[in-house]
Amino acid sequence: MTGLRRYGAIVVLNGLMALAVHAAAPAQPEHTDRQEYEYVGQHRLEANCPWSVYCYRILVPALLEQIPLDGETRWRWLQLAANITAGAIVATTTAGLANGLPAAVIATILVQTSFGFAFTAYDPYTADPVVFAILAALAWCWLSNRWIAAM
Repeated sequence: MTGLRRYGAIVVLNGLMALAVHAAAPAQPEHTDRQEYEYVGQHRLEANCPWSVYCYRILVPALLEQIPLDGETRWRWLQLAANITAGAIVATTTAGLANGLPAAVIATILVQTSFGFAFTAYDPYTADPVVFAILAALAWCWLSNRWIAAM
């Protein structure tokens, strides 16, 4: 299997796994940080922010506010896209280190069904999926000897 086809298969598998976990999650979370993150997205660095720690987590909510969709759709699509991206990066890195697609499949299953990824499918109103994707990219840079890009 060529590198491009292998990478395509990894991305498709991660997409299917992320969608399966997303489909198994409840439609609405019982406890969520949605109100906090939406406030911060609409009132970036505003004085007297009522949400303490959330007031400094502005990048993801501020960027999502620029997308012309309703809040629910924006956060759910971000969660799916970031989890698919992070899972694909981890699986691709694993395939390169373990020299094969079977290792990438195992990595995909482990990552996409992990607590962190599954919890963001339950409650997508968090910046965690973006952090997962950034950390997966940093790990790939370090493990593939691209340390300058990781810095």
